[in-house]
Amino acid sequence: MSPSVDYAEVARRGAWLRHPVLGDPSFDAFVRRAGKLIYRGTPPREWAVNGFLFDDPQGGGLFAYVGLYPRDYQFGPGHAPSDCVVLRSRDDGRSWEEIGPVFAPGEFYFAGDVVAASTAPDVTVTYADGRYHLAYDWGHASMTWDNVFTPDAAHDSGVGYAWAERPEGPYHRHPEPILRYHRQFSAVPGKYRRLYVSTLLRRESDWLLLTLADSAQRFAWGLYASTAVDPRGPWSEPQLVLSLEGDTFHPALMEFFPQFVHGGMVYAPATSVALNRNFQCLWCAPLGSAHEPALWQLHQHGSLWHAEDRPEEHDGIWGQAFSGAVDAAGRLRVLFPGRDAAGRGTIQSGGATVDPAAAGTRFCAQRLCRTGPDFASPNLRLIFAAGRLRIRRHGASALGLARSAGAGPAWIGCDASCARWRGLFGVGVARRRLAAVALSCRRLGRGMGAWCVDGGTGAGNADCRKWCDAVAGCGH
Repeated sequence: MSPSVDYAEVARRGAWLRHPVLGDPSFDAFVRRAGKLIYRGTPPREWAVNGFLFDDPQGGGLFAYVGLYPRDYQFGPGHAPSDCVVLRSRDDGRSWEEIGPVFAPGEFYFAGDVVAASTAPDVTVTYADGRYHLAYDWGHASMTWDNVFTPDAAHDSGVGYAWAERPEGPYHRHPEPILRYHRQFSAVPGKYRRLYVSTLLRRESDWLLLTLADSAQRFAWGLYASTAVDPRGPWSEPQLVLSLEGDTFHPALMEFFPQFVHGGMVYAPATSVALNRNFQCLWCAPLGSAHEPALWQLHQHGSLWHAEDRPEEHDGIWGQAFSGAVDAAGRLRVLFPGRDAAGRGTIQSGGATVDPAAAGTRFCAQRLCRTGPDFASPNLRLIFAAGRLRIRRHGASALGLARSAGAGPAWIGCDASCARWRGLFGVGVARRRLAAVALSCRRLGRGMGAWCVDGGTGAGNADCRKWCDAVAGCGH
């Protein structure tokens, strides 16, 4: 009899499928802080989308800078401008107080502009040379979804710089922006032109700015690097350091922000924008050379984060990625964005080992996110003679045995707008069937779904059949 193999062991992490659309099982070491919902969006800015965590080296405590957007990222005339709120914890994150907005109320104009730069939702902060330095994304009050990808001097966006004497502010905006979108030219035609959220980092002899860029309908994100001797500028031309067009393996649909530094390395977490929001990667580079594309490497491919069945995480990570800060004791603290069932953005806290890619001691097959299911499968051809399976599950779930054929998204934007997968199960099996064996269903515990198990000929539970239809391709 063949020896048994436990695929829930950390040593078997590499045997599982990892995919930016289909998701992956995770062996990560992240732990939520019980009950630590830090912020929930309210009208007219329901989407608290991104949070930046800052541990003040001057002893001021922990600070969270939370980006606030109207629902559906609406902006322009008739909508409340997106902005950023500051929160502080004086007791190591056990409780938080809201201080107020990053910038004082009132319109702000860059030098020479006739349109106010009224939106400024996402920021990062660093301390150096006796001041707190802040990078932020901005947009003109005239910017709308109709003109955001065709910018000009009167309908523009980009990245700005501000400074303060205290981490909570008030922050003073520099009159010249770091970047203007309408002046940006990409080395990849039609992609990576709109630069927005940025991380500002101090190096030994200069400053580094890492900026996320998108590609409109092309569903691709890249990371740019710029340098300057003074954070007020002038800044070097942005250099594309991470993208699908690079010379190394780069999963699609990964969106970066923010980055953090530890041990002389800068780390860039990224989340796939597929509907399940459960797939993450981690890139890194030496801080002193992070402006050079060749020195970036994919440090961790998947198995970096796990979703949990919490009301505040109804849609998985909802935003770019988690924000990390390593404290003096070597603990990695994180803030991460989510979204509840009512569509309100949430900011929560957690932590992990000093290495965010370190394997945990548990296997998590990932919650099947309510907006986009995950699919987990070993990458090996297996023969099961006998075995036992213990499962704790929540919600609608399905288990398929004797799967054959490949699995993958139908197109590059798959699951960014519709949960439509291709080739999931069985050659020669009728469409909308989970596996190449007859299935029956039974309920295990409470919830709204069922696990499909082998060994029967029944048609199965109606909830399970609906889920099978959904993951097999939206009925197509």
